[in-house]
Amino acid sequence: MGKLQELKHLTWMTGVFALLLFAVNLHSMFDFKSVAQTTIGRIPASITEGIGASPAVEDVAPSIEKLEVSCDQILDHTLTALKVKSKKVQIQFLNCGDQLPLELINLTNGYQSTLFKSQAGIYSDLVSLIDGANEIHLRLEKVPTPLKLQILL
Repeated sequence: MGKLQELKHLTWMTGVFALLLFAVNLHSMFDFKSVAQTTIGRIPASITEGIGASPAVEDVAPSIEKLEVSCDQILDHTLTALKVKSKKVQIQFLNCGDQLPLELINLTNGYQSTLFKSQAGIYSDLVSLIDGANEIHLRLEKVPTPLKLQILL
């Protein structure tokens, strides 16, 4: 046999060997019997009839709450505390007249909110809260001392 024929024969044998290894690996990767056994008798997860009681679902707090706060109530101290369920709140200030909110700080965690003025009113960004009582200081344009508001989570 010539060297060229030996090289062709060796290449052909290598290809057959590689194909055989591929087929063995493919068969071992897919155990068709176990796949067929696990899918027989299964029902879609969305069907719950006849299965028994479904697991209890906890009441999940909303991720963001929107609060409407009247500047009048803060000024005359009739609004001192608000209770919320989420760790982030957006506050819309109503009835502020010429008492424009300038600054809002959560003294409990140090978060300083940005306030936005639009045609619909004055809004805070998302104010971060911590569990328990959050002491909020609100500084208005024509009021010398900051006003206090408590948000309870």
